[in-house]
Amino acid sequence: MLLKSFKRILSSLLNTKKYRTNIARSIYANLDIPKDTQLLDTSCGEGELLNILFENGHSNLYGIDVAEDSLSKASFALQDSGINLSNQSVLDTNFEIGKFEVLISSLTLHHIDEPGTFLKECARLLATNGNLIIVDYFTINPIHRYFINKFGCPEDYYFDHFYTRDELVTFANDHGYELSRSIRLKTTLLGSLELLQFSRRARYAR
Repeated sequence: MLLKSFKRILSSLLNTKKYRTNIARSIYANLDIPKDTQLLDTSCGEGELLNILFENGHSNLYGIDVAEDSLSKASFALQDSGINLSNQSVLDTNFEIGKFEVLISSLTLHHIDEPGTFLKECARLLATNGNLIIVDYFTINPIHRYFINKFGCPEDYYFDHFYTRDELVTFANDHGYELSRSIRLKTTLLGSLELLQFSRRARYAR
C-alpha cells in the first residue's frame, strides 16, 4: 500500500507540465550558447525547452519526439515560432550529417534501450566541435540505484536503465565523447538531476 502510494505521488510529479517547465528553465539557465546556434532537442516532449529558447531570442531550433501526442501539443504551443518539429526517433533520424552544433537530450536517456545507437546517431548529427548535452537523473549510490530500479518507478513511467554519473561518462568516453562540463541542477527522489556536456574527440567518419 505504501509503495503504491509512493509510485502514485512520483507519477503525478513527473507528469506535470509545471515540473517539466521548471526543469527546462534550469537547463536554459545553464546553457552558454549563441542565439543563432543550430540546435536539436532530441526529445522535445510538449516543447517546454524549445519555447523558453524561442522566447529568449534563439533561432535555428529543431525538435523531435517519438510520442505523437506530446509532439501535437508542442506543435500547438509553438505554432507561431517557426520551429521545425517532426515525429522521429533519435535512434534513427533523417537529418543530414553534421547538421547541428548542439544536441540536447533531456530526461530521456533512462528510457533508451539502445544507448550505443543513440550516441552513434548523435555523433552523426553533430557538426565539427559540436556538443551533446545530456540532462538526466543519476543514481547516487548502489542502494539508491537498487531501490529505484526495483521499486521506484511508477508502472506508467517506462525506463530501461538508470545510470550513475561515472557509468555514463565512461560509456560516452568509449563512444568517442569527452566530458567538458558537469552541473548538478537539483536532487530528487529519482536521484541527482545533472547536466552533462560532451564534446566529440574526433569527427564523425563520413
